[in-house]
Amino acid sequence: MENIGKVLKEARESKNLTLDEISQETHILTRYLNAIEEENYSIVPDRIYVIGIIRKYADYLGLDGGEMVRLFMDDVNTTPKTTIREREKVSRHSLNLNFKPLITVLTVVVLIGVFVVVIHMNPYKNVNVPSSPSEPKTQTQTPVSKTPEPPSQTPTNEDQPKTPDKLSMVIKFSGDCWIRAVDEDGNVLQEKKFSAGEEVTLEAKEITLRLGYPGNAEVVLNGKELPPIGSAGSPTTKKFTLEDVNSQGQTP
Repeated sequence: MENIGKVLKEARESKNLTLDEISQETHILTRYLNAIEEENYSIVPDRIYVIGIIRKYADYLGLDGGEMVRLFMDDVNTTPKTTIREREKVSRHSLNLNFKPLITVLTVVVLIGVFVVVIHMNPYKNVNVPSSPSEPKTQTQTPVSKTPEPPSQTPTNEDQPKTPDKLSMVIKFSGDCWIRAVDEDGNVLQEKKFSAGEEVTLEAKEITLRLGYPGNAEVVLNGKELPPIGSAGSPTTKKFTLEDVNSQGQTP
């Protein structure tokens, strides 16, 4: 079976093209093109992106993109070494084992914090019992008529803007895009590849979001549409907190 990376590299060099020139024309990152030629697929975030890059790269060089993808799939399915999917499972299993003690400690800390907050917010603590209204005193002097002043209006809590207690994020997709979202405790809220026309809603006090292809994702945070996150074709990770939302709400 022909070496896929070698075939692509020889086709590129026969046309006297550099990786940077092809990257500008195809909008594929140079490091991804180099990884495909060296068959170092672990650098690319997901297998579906590896397939897409191979097809687009081969078509640009005048090769049969579909045939190159088929060779790649045959190579992955027939190799005696650990497959990409098996390596991903091993990596995730190791990650879960490493984070289990940390998650347990964080859970205990959160429970203690919630208990302390509930104690301090007890509605029956420090309740002021209104005293009975005093009886009006009899005036011995002739009352002097005065123009009554309008009662002062004290702003109520309803007039004050409410501060959100959690983030509400809606992500709409205009094309294929893989995402991974984690909350403040390290719990995975969503990890999936979405297609054009789909959308997903995430809620937490803190969200760390990674987008595989930011150009195909539109993010709305607590009702406000955010500007594009990162470069269109470069995987990007961004952290969102309540402090960010509250500071935006206080800006005139």
